[in-house]
Parts: sequence; C-alpha cells; structure tokens
Amino acid sequence: MGSNGRGEDVGRRKEVVLSLVLRWGVVSSAAIIILGLILMILTGHSGYGAGFDIDRLLYFDESKIPHRFYPTNLKTILNGLLSLKPFSIIELGLIILIATPILRVGMSILLFGIEGDKKYVAITILVLIILILSILAV
Repeated sequence: MGSNGRGEDVGRRKEVVLSLVLRWGVVSSAAIIILGLILMILTGHSGYGAGFDIDRLLYFDESKIPHRFYPTNLKTILNGLLSLKPFSIIELGLIILIATPILRVGMSILLFGIEGDKKYVAITILVLIILILSILAV
C-alpha cells in the first residue's frame, strides 16, 4: 500500500485542483454575465447606442443593427469594460467561460510536468495547441 496509496493521493489532489479550476471558471463567468444582465435591465440599454437597447435585443433583427455597434475585439470589449457598458461585461463573462477549459488544459500540463510524466505533458501540449488554433481559426 506504500507507493500505491501515495500515487492515489497525488492523483486525487490533481483531480481536485482541476475541478476547482473548472468550477471557479464557470461560477465567475456566470456571476459576471448576470452582473451585465442586471446592469442592462437597470439602465435599459446595452451601452452601445444607435437603437441597441433591450427591445432590439429581445426582438433581434440583424438587418436593423449595424455590425459596428457590437464590441467585436478585445480592445473594444476592454474599452467597454472601462466604461461599465453592460454588453461588454456580458462578453467578459463569455470570454472567461471559453477560457476556462483552456486554463484547465494548461494546468494539466503543469501538473503532469510536476509529476515528471513527459508523455502526458506532450499529449496535453498538443491538445492545447489544437484548442488555441481552433479559436484563432474562428
């Protein structure tokens, strides 16, 4: 039971760390999205003018809302966050939600490296590269 018990304990701690990363990522994402929704309801708009209000969001018609009114890149989202624009806050929550499994894969690489498991480090690095490339391809 000597080394087997220790190996199970290390594996258990690794599972706990990885599950905490996922749990906190999802919980923080949901909290940020809810905060953005509450701000949108309280203010009655998303923070991005030209008729971009709750009514237009609920009854969305793409032809009536020009593309330029959406924060579509990190710079415009960050600028919106500095101005506390509700829609940018919601988008931050979505970015955190998307980043959470990527962070989990990164943590897996670190934990496999600490264990000295070169094979799983290599496999997990490959998974991380595929995840990043799939996001960049969108």
